[in-house]
Amino acid sequence: MLRRILLASLVLLSHISWGNNVMLSKDLVTKDNISGKWDIAGESEFKSIEFNECGNYIISIKIIQQQFVLFGTYEILNNNTIDLSDFGTLIINKFEGNSVDFTMKKHRGATRVHELFATKNEHVISNTIKTDLLCRTWKMLKKNGKNVLGTTDEVTLLFSKTGTYFLNSAHPAETLGHWKWQDDLETKILYAYKQFSDWSNEDEIEIIELSNTVLKIQVHIKGNQKTIYTLIPLVCAK
Repeated sequence: MLRRILLASLVLLSHISWGNNVMLSKDLVTKDNISGKWDIAGESEFKSIEFNECGNYIISIKIIQQQFVLFGTYEILNNNTIDLSDFGTLIINKFEGNSVDFTMKKHRGATRVHELFATKNEHVISNTIKTDLLCRTWKMLKKNGKNVLGTTDEVTLLFSKTGTYFLNSAHPAETLGHWKWQDDLETKILYAYKQFSDWSNEDEIEIIELSNTVLKIQVHIKGNQKTIYTLIPLVCAK
């Protein structure tokens, strides 16, 4: 009798342990499962936060009809804490699949703590070889053959699989937009800064060369001459 009770207890404990591991696995934050665009619900000034596997984040903020963008690197400190460089910390309270409940604390300045809920944006660019190569963070090396590293013409360019196009430069301008392949050939990209676009009259980027080590593009903005840029990928710390 005692032996049967012990065996039953062991079986019960194994089920409880397994169940707890399943719940814990849902709460573990990795670059793989946090990568993507998260749309923040409610009336908060924070509208979205996006992570990529290269360790960059983009936060979109809207205050009195004006949009602001925060960009930097992030680091997962433990299973539920993400440090956002030059901004603050995210504490993940609940993370299940395509939804996340988190607390945002700024490093300095305002003492307000933001309790936010976000769901993962379901829009995803078709997963192809070229999409995988393109969707990362790039640093501009040359403009029309001239080295621009360390100058005001140096920019950071990010493409994401959720269709985000982000340009980080020293020159004040609209920087956050969206992109798509022009067609199935995947030789040209259409990009726009308007929230909604019918893609009928947008600026385009022609891809001259795309690999793991270089992105060479020709940009044609309506009314301006074409410019050729050579970019190299930032190293992804996975």
